[in-house]
Amino acid sequence: MKYALALIASLFLFGCEGGSYQSYAEYRNRNRSNLAKIEAGMSKSRVLEIMGSETHYTMTNPYKAEFIPTKGGMVEVLYYYTDYINYDRGEDEMDGMTPIVIKDNKVIGWGRKMLDDTDFRQTLRIERR
Repeated sequence: MKYALALIASLFLFGCEGGSYQSYAEYRNRNRSNLAKIEAGMSKSRVLEIMGSETHYTMTNPYKAEFIPTKGGMVEVLYYYTDYINYDRGEDEMDGMTPIVIKDNKVIGWGRKMLDDTDFRQTLRIERR
């Protein structure tokens, strides 16, 4: 009986806030694994399907979404938690995120390097908040 109560209690604790993950590392690893399935030209709805919409404590999928104006219109950037955040070194949540850039409902690229690329930046006005 006490084993059954312990099992029910542990399922309740891990099943609530934490979703199906037991650690942030597992959550990051799953997001990185899913990110590898993303391809240029893929629809936003397919990206959301692949990446999932789970919540793990303070992290959600996507963690953040924003629209950024460009010369050719707006792009949407979806950020996913994929890297360890070292708060002791002054990093914040955005340092642990990988952006996926969507224009006209299609993926045009992903990764911090894309947002930092000089040619891409000429068409984007990026402000870090």
